[in-house]
Amino acid sequence: MSATDDNQEARKPGESMGAAGGPLHFRVRRARRAAGLSQQELASRAGVQQSAVSTFERHGMGSHALSVESLSRVADVLGLELTGEDAAAAAEISRVAVHFCPLWECPGAFPYDAGSGETAYRPRLIRAVAGRPLYCPDCGELCLTACPGCGAPVPASVAGAFCPECGTAYVGGESLTGAELEVRLGRRRELLSSSGIVDYERPWPGSGSGAPDGA
Repeated sequence: MSATDDNQEARKPGESMGAAGGPLHFRVRRARRAAGLSQQELASRAGVQQSAVSTFERHGMGSHALSVESLSRVADVLGLELTGEDAAAAAEISRVAVHFCPLWECPGAFPYDAGSGETAYRPRLIRAVAGRPLYCPDCGELCLTACPGCGAPVPASVAGAFCPECGTAYVGGESLTGAELEVRLGRRRELLSSSGIVDYERPWPGSGSGAPDGA
């Protein structure tokens, strides 16, 4: 993809355009390529995971792949200047993470035939405050926010059963027969409210009820 193509791509929600033009993830990708660095080399120098760099470059700050501190280290390695707008956008987005229940038995997990007799389980995804425990509203299990395989944060732009960075299933479970699958699907259809990503609002630390303005 050329720099011209980068500039023509749509701006993602919450992304800063920055002083140099273009969302921050475009500027990071261009600067990395200009410096002749691979994603792994940049990740090693900045002290982050390669999967986090990959996710950030593809999906931007809305992917929750890099924290404000990690973004600062990446920018230092590349000689990029983070504007006040960049920092504000990163801080706003980093307050929220995508959570999922890791249990295949959870009634919120959507089972389907992944081929070769294997059953995949697409978890219910919930956006909630980052860094605070969240328990599954369907079964009470403690939710996770990262791939169990590579540790990459669950990107808000991807709602599937497998991690887009390493291919690990977010939820591992038993393979079901056709009859068993139909039973599970029947139960799952009763939970219509669990389809898609759910936004869960709760009191934020040091505030009243609900998230602050702009969350």
